[in-house]
Amino acid sequence: MPPGATQAILKSRSIQEEHLVSTASKVPGHVFVIHGKVQDVTCDAALIPTDTRFSVRAQWWQGVIGLDAAPRRPANWKDSGCAQDGTNGRFWYVDVTNDGETLGVAALLPRLGDVIGSVVDKLPKVPVRGRVRHLVTMPLLGSGGGGLGHDEAVQQIRALTELAERFEVDLAIVVPNRAVFEALQRQRANSVTPRSINAEAERLGQLVRQGALSLMIGAGVSMGAGLPGWTELLDQLKDSLVSDAEIVASKEFSGLPPLDQAELLQRIRERGIADGVIAAVTRKAGGKLIRPALGHFLLAGLRCRQVATTNYDLLYEAAVTSQGDAQRIHSLPYERPDPGNPWILKLHGDVKHNDLVLSRSSFVEYDGSRSATGAVFQAMLMTSHVLFVGLSFTDDNVLRLTHEVTSAPVEGDTVLGTTLSLGKSAVRKVLWNGILNWVEIEGPSQCPDRPVDWAKDDEDIADADARWKMGWQVRELEIFLDTVALWSVPNS
Repeated sequence: MPPGATQAILKSRSIQEEHLVSTASKVPGHVFVIHGKVQDVTCDAALIPTDTRFSVRAQWWQGVIGLDAAPRRPANWKDSGCAQDGTNGRFWYVDVTNDGETLGVAALLPRLGDVIGSVVDKLPKVPVRGRVRHLVTMPLLGSGGGGLGHDEAVQQIRALTELAERFEVDLAIVVPNRAVFEALQRQRANSVTPRSINAEAERLGQLVRQGALSLMIGAGVSMGAGLPGWTELLDQLKDSLVSDAEIVASKEFSGLPPLDQAELLQRIRERGIADGVIAAVTRKAGGKLIRPALGHFLLAGLRCRQVATTNYDLLYEAAVTSQGDAQRIHSLPYERPDPGNPWILKLHGDVKHNDLVLSRSSFVEYDGSRSATGAVFQAMLMTSHVLFVGLSFTDDNVLRLTHEVTSAPVEGDTVLGTTLSLGKSAVRKVLWNGILNWVEIEGPSQCPDRPVDWAKDDEDIADADARWKMGWQVRELEIFLDTVALWSVPNS
């Protein structure tokens, strides 16, 4: 055992015990594995490996953190073995060596307990982007240039799982290399049993392996990156009005369906509402562009060739690009996809092309102006099993296009896809019976108490509690998708 390891273990246990006593939550953390680059994931903290001499590689300080010069060695570096970056506090440096010599996983794991404890102790009370559980990302530590063996990788995942449970923090191993990602997923499936494995996740993973699964992504996925939902977006737009403020603040306006609210705002707002929507979807946070959420990476890691979305943002595309290999995602109807590359169908336009489908009139005109786009979505429904994620099933176009497909004379199985629904919805489950497999994603049986600081300023308590409950359902959805990924990679 390296020098200081015993003290590190004792200190780690002390921090863990203190943390466990100080929290009322009993929900264990979870370890995710995603394909992408560490710097691209929305998270509370990210671990950067270095050595005892603090010789941080340029690929980390320049390519990942974005510094102009190599960071200086902290004063207490040799004693602590971990330190927060002084320029970008999201990143933490971790000594994964012993005086420059590579540590085996067995010697590294006690140090990780100390590091995770230090990071958790410094995290703000409220997780990033309205998440209910803090997320800490890291590369596969100790892999060096050649990767870890099967036993070492499994040992690290098991140790991180224990730390995630003790500290009640979510951890994500971010792997940039696809071959390593797939090998790690196979090792997890064979040796590590996540608590949420179920037959439905395995079935969807097998469909991915067969190339038979397509994706339909809704606004719920992008909310994990801090983007507003449609109702919240309308509230932001009406609050920005100076003239006609009395009209949009009335109960009569609130009673209108969302599409009619958008139509009225479009008419009375001097520049329309497209610019406000684009600003909300692409707004900068802390001087940097919004990064994809964990959900975007979990879905992009499935590598479905056909994807459709009603979202205006470009976050799913950014998650695919972060994977960094030869594949390129093409955006329909603006580009023609190359053979072998995935594509994403922007059903309602996107911020890059400023052609957003926003209001009642644009929905009414949809069939005439975007009939080809709708036809591609219907072809997806007819030729593959579509996984619906993050949709509320209130979008008139999606409902109409889907129901039109159900009227086609099809023999045998008529199920078009699977929807992952947040919470129970007995009525919708019956409504879509025989058309969609309805999978209800619920939060933990006993939700932790909502921290006071988690609510927004001047937010109604009932609204904050509802968002808190939904946040735990979203996290459970992420765990479900992480489980799908276990079964989605090839066997060899």
